[in-house]
Amino acid sequence: MGRLIVHVAEIEIGKTGGMARIAHHWQEAFERKGDEFVHIGLRAAGRIAHRTMFPEAAYRTYQRLGRRADVFLVHEPAAGSFVARGVPTFVFSHGIERRYAGLRVPADGPASLPRRLRGLLAAPLWNLRKRSCDRGLRGATAALLCNREDEAYAKSCYGLPPERIWLFRNGVNPVSMSPATGMEEGCRILFLGSWINRKGIASLGAAAAKLQQRGVSARWLLAGTGVDRDSVLARWPVELREVTTVIPQFGEAEESGLYASSDVFVLPSLFEGQPLALLQAMASGLACVASDCCGQRDLIQSGWNGWLHEPGNVDALAAVLETAATHPSLRRELGQRAKHAMEGRTWEVVSDEVADFVDSTLNRG
Repeated sequence: MGRLIVHVAEIEIGKTGGMARIAHHWQEAFERKGDEFVHIGLRAAGRIAHRTMFPEAAYRTYQRLGRRADVFLVHEPAAGSFVARGVPTFVFSHGIERRYAGLRVPADGPASLPRRLRGLLAAPLWNLRKRSCDRGLRGATAALLCNREDEAYAKSCYGLPPERIWLFRNGVNPVSMSPATGMEEGCRILFLGSWINRKGIASLGAAAAKLQQRGVSARWLLAGTGVDRDSVLARWPVELREVTTVIPQFGEAEESGLYASSDVFVLPSLFEGQPLALLQAMASGLACVASDCCGQRDLIQSGWNGWLHEPGNVDALAAVLETAATHPSLRRELGQRAKHAMEGRTWEVVSDEVADFVDSTLNRG
């Protein structure tokens, strides 16, 4: 008889969105093994005053199941309420929270509030979240991490030994279309991600302006921003608005078309886990420009299958974007190498790796 896997995260499982998509494929992997997979997200936890209250609300929801779990599979911010409960607890992270906090990325929030005030308001909430993250990672049966920077941090900050750390891989969807070959209107550059400070949008806007000043012909597609066109363009160079398309949201069926209609993919994030958008861009054969940190560093060999630049360095970002935009044969060459690197990285393969790791850990114990 299969095990009861209780999965806990502040999401609803689905095929769109990063964490939601990953959870969807993990669920399928455990169910292929004959396990029962129960998800506790915000909806199941019920009404709470603030998301920092989710961990305890989620644990109460688990208790109401009236059944003992065989495995807790818990997202890092909720993990503090689930460790030390007598159930093997696998804590997964899509970018260790404490490491991100140390970067001091400006808080997102209403523009009417001064940046310092937004930071002060966020501090008490972060302290609550921090305690849950710290307790969860230290007490985990094993930590499932998604990049080597997080692995090194978990060893140094939390004292986790190698045998309690697993680096999981994310997968890619099948690619049905080839990338565009370039048209007369100039290089088409795709940014796909939330329009927030962590994604490096300030650097991207400044670098885009530099390209135009240098006479580089480019068109911009800003997709999956999560905010409307006016909100995006308010933080984008005025002189580029006529050559910029904003797509706040898109469906699963539209995703492949975004990559196929582009020449270059850019992800200048200050912090990431293991970005699905980058993986999918590589699988689509796009030339990829990304910041030299986190999961991007594990995926791209700069100058071989993409380009890396120093996070937050506008001049460095502009330089690699100019190279990509003005050398079509080179970007096609790097794009093909990126595509080759993603071969065999299906969701079924990588999700089965996670389920197999949980099985092997339990069997050893």
